[in-house]
Amino acid sequence: MSPRVSFSKPKDFAQALLKVALQSGIKARKKPINRFKHENDFYWLVPPSFGRPTFRKGKIYISRVEKCQFEVGLHVEKGFGPSARDAVYSKYKDKKYFLNKDWIWNSFLHDLQGPIFQKAVRKVERKTSTPIQLTIDAESYVRDPNSFKFRLSANTLFLKRREISTNINPKSMIDLVSMLRSLPCADWIWVDFYAGIPFDIVRKSEKQNIWNAEKVWEGAVSPWLPWFR
Repeated sequence: MSPRVSFSKPKDFAQALLKVALQSGIKARKKPINRFKHENDFYWLVPPSFGRPTFRKGKIYISRVEKCQFEVGLHVEKGFGPSARDAVYSKYKDKKYFLNKDWIWNSFLHDLQGPIFQKAVRKVERKTSTPIQLTIDAESYVRDPNSFKFRLSANTLFLKRREISTNINPKSMIDLVSMLRSLPCADWIWVDFYAGIPFDIVRKSEKQNIWNAEKVWEGAVSPWLPWFR
């Protein structure tokens, strides 16, 4: 059974977590995935940043994945590379989409196959009694988007969903990092990496076993803070 929360809107859930972050001395701000929509199903908590782009940062995401379920965890992105610069820049007219040394993705790939990431995973799973779900969305500038979703247990990956035209099926975190490092035409591919756990949404009138924002922060957010930068 997943942990339960009584927040009905992602915006309210994100605001409550932001309040806990600020009270804990963590500098952060709340950001919707689409600032032009009144209601969003996806919010970030992002580190302070000079300038608007947050792609290069490690972020905490709060997403409504089903009508009665949220997912909360870590979100890290990989941008486009140098060989795609002319085509992508001509469309977006903005350099913020291009991977460089300032992106956390570069160090995150190294951490992903090492003890620091495993320590965070074990902490989340111990505090929430819920297995981590890893989702990798890879969107090519010239091809259809691809998607993997895994359940992670004891450093072994169990495939839950694949929407990708390949037989690649990584079985471990080392395999996964190897796959991410060797993506064909990698400069043309944008990657979104999510590590999170589900939270079931219940009515506020229910009193039993409801997680408040402080407990969610402690169990499902704080272990990811090494990459919240």
